[in-house]
Amino acid sequence: MHEFHIIEAIVKQVIDSAKDNRASKVTKANLVMGEFSGFEESSIRLYFENISSGTLLEGAQLNIKTLPAKFKCEKRNIIYEREGREFNCPSCGSAGVLERGAKGLYIENIEIESAQKGEQHV
Repeated sequence: MHEFHIIEAIVKQVIDSAKDNRASKVTKANLVMGEFSGFEESSIRLYFENISSGTLLEGAQLNIKTLPAKFKCEKRNIIYEREGREFNCPSCGSAGVLERGAKGLYIENIEIESAQKGEQHV
């Protein structure tokens, strides 16, 4: 259920951005979700559809890209992605530290239609 308020805020941001760019309609919203965000894609899609109903965003295509988690090896000072279920550094075997972004959900960009300019990215 925590997705509801996050998606509500995202929909508001998208609508505000679309209005700032004089959009007549939002045709596509591209989101990025960290691998360890704790969000369920199906819930995001359901809330997005329900909250955007009756707005510039209604009927927009929603794309969700999942970013794999990245870890930092403190010993080797390298950043790596885990392989399978392994979290340790592939170089030295020490425990990795989860980098920022693996738990996030954010708007990458949106596509809008404008009466003056046609379709554009924002």
